[in-house]
Amino acid sequence: MKQFFDSSVLVPVFYADHPQHASSMKIFLAAGKDDFCALRTLGEVYATLTGLPVRPRITGSEGISIVRQITERLTIVALGEGEYISALESAAS
Repeated sequence: MKQFFDSSVLVPVFYADHPQHASSMKIFLAAGKDDFCALRTLGEVYATLTGLPVRPRITGSEGISIVRQITERLTIVALGEGEYISALESAAS
């Protein structure tokens, strides 16, 4: 079964103190290039992790490293406007 990852799963993978870290990590480590992530999700993950009020702070270079880890494991897809709206409509129904 193909899986589609969004920031609600990917942020906990890279933030060890998140309550969903263990379960998200398990799913992520089992994923491969047959699984997907939206291009826009990479920006969400980067912005969320580097903006967390944690010490030590997650730096920009660490954020880029995380983005690279995601792209090495998952296939990144970019949806056009119509595809994006259609996906939202499917999710809403």
